[in-house]
Amino acid sequence: MTLVILDVIGDPVLAFRSIGSAEQPLLAQVFSGQCRIGDDPDQKFLSKLGGTGHVPAQLGFYVPGAGPFHPSYLLAAWAEVSLSKTEVSRGDYSQAGPYGVDTAVAQLVDDKGRGGQWPYLSFTAYGGEPMVVRYRLTVTQPVD
Repeated sequence: MTLVILDVIGDPVLAFRSIGSAEQPLLAQVFSGQCRIGDDPDQKFLSKLGGTGHVPAQLGFYVPGAGPFHPSYLLAAWAEVSLSKTEVSRGDYSQAGPYGVDTAVAQLVDDKGRGGQWPYLSFTAYGGEPMVVRYRLTVTQPVD
């Protein structure tokens, strides 16, 4: 079964001041929320016919409410993901295999022509079943 992101819902942003490793003042912002993953509507019929097995799905999205950020050598981003809710069928051991999420990566993508950077969070999902994933993206930037 092919998994796709169905929707992303952000929580309120947590912002606070911090001090960097060279004693420079930084603004830290924590963006969090949930991402609902499910069957690709275009693949549902095909999966009923033969299935696609437990192929890891590389998924990603631009984090709602985050960015654009002014490029700086002090600008940094970290991502975390965790499994929040899932549906697992019972009794069919032919579907046994890895299940969950891992390999969360935050990338700061250049906004061509505008000079900003947008955070893009990507991760790997396993299992081929609908699930809800919680995400947290932390961004630090210099205080202007």
